[in-house]
Amino acid sequence: MYAFHTFLHFIGIRSIKDTQCGFKLFTRRACAMIFPSMHVERWAFDVECLYLAERQGVPMVEVPVTWHEVMLSLDRSNAGTWFKIIACTR
Repeated sequence: MYAFHTFLHFIGIRSIKDTQCGFKLFTRRACAMIFPSMHVERWAFDVECLYLAERQGVPMVEVPVTWHEVMLSLDRSNAGTWFKIIACTR
């Protein structure tokens, strides 16, 4: 994940450290600003969402949550990292 986080920093997502956390909450106004401009449908759609929010000046805050990891993910390799980077560059 180091390569992915380095890429995110490079493209300008600097205010959010954990972009892959499944919890994202938006105001109605933020949704109206962000979602019409989105293009990514699968891998890294959340990264595009955060990128657009950052570029449009939408205030973002990271809030810690208690998380209990369950290893059910199908992506146990670094392949997912590259799919996400490719998706972000389209």
